[in-house]
Amino acid sequence: MAFRSVNASESASLRSQVHLRREALLIIGGGIDVIEIARIERALGRRGERLRTRLYTALEIADCARRRRSAAHFALRFAVKEAGMKAIGTGWRRGVAWRDFETRETRQGLELVIHGCALSIARERGFARAWVGASYTRTHAFAQVVLEGTAQGVTGS
Repeated sequence: MAFRSVNASESASLRSQVHLRREALLIIGGGIDVIEIARIERALGRRGERLRTRLYTALEIADCARRRRSAAHFALRFAVKEAGMKAIGTGWRRGVAWRDFETRETRQGLELVIHGCALSIARERGFARAWVGASYTRTHAFAQVVLEGTAQGVTGS
C-alpha cells in the first residue's frame, strides 16, 4: 500500500466525506450461558406452542422448526437470550422479556438484536453493538454475548 501527502484542500474534502468516530468503543457487559438440549426439548414437549411464543419470535420459531435437530437450535437461541440478559445486567428484572432478545441467522452465525425494554436499558449503558459466540454439542448449547458501547453510558459497572 502506498501513502501520499495531501494538501489542506484535499484534507478538508476527505474529512467531510469520512465520518471519524471520536469515541472509543469498549466492553460494557458480558454474559455466558450453557443449557442442556434435552431440558429445552422436554419443556417444549410439555408446554408446546405456549412456551415457544413466550420465548421466541415468529422468525426464530420458523428457523428452528425447519431444522433436523430443532431442539438443539431452540436451546442455542435460549442460551444466547439468557447470555444477553446477563450482559445487560438485569436478568428478567426491570420489565425485560425473552422476546426482547431476538436471534437472527447470518452467514457468520447468529446475531443478537435487542428490542423493547432491554434495548432501553442497554442504551442507558451506552450500547452500540452485541457480539455473539454460540455453539452446541450433542447434549449442550453454549453462548457468550459481549456488549460493546461508548464510555458515556458506563457508570462504574
